[in-house]
Amino acid sequence: MVRSSRAIAGGNAPGGRSGLLPVVGILGFLVIAVGISYSLTQTSAFVVLGGLVGAALLAASFMSPKFGVTLLILSMLLSPEFGSGGGSGGTDTSRAVVVRLDDVLLAILSLAWFARTAVHKDLGFILKNPLNKPIGFYILSCIISTILGFMTGGVRGLIGTFFVVRYFEYFVVFFLALNFMSDLKEMKRFMRLAYFTSICIAIYGLSQIPLGVRVSAPFEGDAGEPNTMGGYLLLIMCMAGGQMLFARGPRAIGGWSALVFLLFVPMLFTGSRAAWLGIPAAIGAFFAFSHRKKQIVLFTVAFAFLATIMLPQSVKERILFTFQQEKQVKVKQIQVGAVRLDTSTSARLESYNEAVSGWMKKPVLGWGVTGFIFVDSQAVRTLVETGLVGMVAFLWLVWTYFQMGRKAMRTSTDRFQRGLAIGYLSALFALLTHSIGSNTFIILRIMEPFMLFTAMVARIPGLYEERQAQWEKLEQEEGRPLLEAPAPPEPEKKEEGEEDSGEREFEKKPSEFEEFLERERIEMARREVEAKLQEAAKPKFRKEQGADRNEGKAAPAMAQGGSIAGSFPKAPRNVDMVRSAPPGPFSKRPR
Repeated sequence: MVRSSRAIAGGNAPGGRSGLLPVVGILGFLVIAVGISYSLTQTSAFVVLGGLVGAALLAASFMSPKFGVTLLILSMLLSPEFGSGGGSGGTDTSRAVVVRLDDVLLAILSLAWFARTAVHKDLGFILKNPLNKPIGFYILSCIISTILGFMTGGVRGLIGTFFVVRYFEYFVVFFLALNFMSDLKEMKRFMRLAYFTSICIAIYGLSQIPLGVRVSAPFEGDAGEPNTMGGYLLLIMCMAGGQMLFARGPRAIGGWSALVFLLFVPMLFTGSRAAWLGIPAAIGAFFAFSHRKKQIVLFTVAFAFLATIMLPQSVKERILFTFQQEKQVKVKQIQVGAVRLDTSTSARLESYNEAVSGWMKKPVLGWGVTGFIFVDSQAVRTLVETGLVGMVAFLWLVWTYFQMGRKAMRTSTDRFQRGLAIGYLSALFALLTHSIGSNTFIILRIMEPFMLFTAMVARIPGLYEERQAQWEKLEQEEGRPLLEAPAPPEPEKKEEGEEDSGEREFEKKPSEFEEFLERERIEMARREVEAKLQEAAKPKFRKEQGADRNEGKAAPAMAQGGSIAGSFPKAPRNVDMVRSAPPGPFSKRPR
């Protein structure tokens, strides 16, 4: 007898394949065990354990990329250092190569997302957005200038390559987060995770205040990085302030105010003067873009008054130290008129002067990344390392950030989106001010959350367009407009004998906030209509049919002089509803 192919394969195809699964699993386990055993003989157990954890994270991120992004958000300022080494580029001998957990996570997430897009062809690795061109131009300028610096001997290959990658690896956060901002729900979820991380960082900072040291983020070595901590807290304060401006009810306003205060206190004790300078810039941006200008002015006046009274003594001394440091003999101090600057500020200004002099020697493409001395200012460092080309690319990036924030304001349909856009714009101005005395836009611990918020802001106009298309499609399916258009205002009637002056009258244009309120009103009305349509589309229970049957049984009983209650059998009151509903796992049908 001739057997079929299924019988030859083991009775049936699925059964045959399932019989091979244990064999494949055992072989895979043996291969992994041999690999681990060989690795333990060649390197330390810590490296092997790190490789296993990395492989597990790679597999988990491939299966669920949102899990990887969630882990990245939680590790933005809570990631430990894996190791460091000294290195220099050009004449700078103070640069250090430091690898943190978020660096490794970014690499793992990039590999996982690249593999996922290769398997699923419908997914895009880089979505179309306004930042693609300026990011590409900025990366290209850094690479070209660094290659030229390496060829001329000013840049060491390994150190230069590492820092070039560090300059734009945070863009990976933007591209990954942009792919997962599918709706408003996901956006709020990522935002809550970012706020949770900031609360943990703030509590850690508060615990350092009694020690009498400058507050810094965890896992930053013995010296710490207070300036980085100050910039991060300044960023989150701006985002929370945007939500506070549009919160409804005293409970919500009190909650956002408490978060801002919780972040403000450790930021004061960082001693970061660059972060303190960012506060007036943020307040000015809130005043320019918000509708609550009177409240912001009153807050600013009250804040300035209380600051002179309630500021801690260490903060006041830090501010006055800039201009009242005692004269130093061995260290140079710059004097402006009758004011003598402290040694730290003087050293910064000296490095700025030297960097500008160096840029004039190579004005187009600069000295390359790490090809010149260390300069603690974003604009000056960008200019001397990448020249005019890199500076134009950086300004293009900043301008695109601003334009994206403005567009998000013009297309926001609820208070969360509006507060997110205004908070983002204020954070941009605050960080630009912070970058005067710090390399803000290449510090990974500041730019990771900033690019996460950038992805949210970039997604708001897309959500608005998708919402418009969805509503138009719904109206086409219904065959009628689902919302009534507001009636046009009636023209004012002129009194008898009143002559037309002949002057052209201009209608008052609604403000940007009034346009937002109209979009919010339309969105709320749309949601009400959609809820009614969904309610009408639900299957109806047969109440009327059951009532008709009960009336038919009750009529003979009443004709014979009996009562209506005695004519019904003993059964649940809504027996027809119970019978028509599908049985649940713990439900019992009436007998």
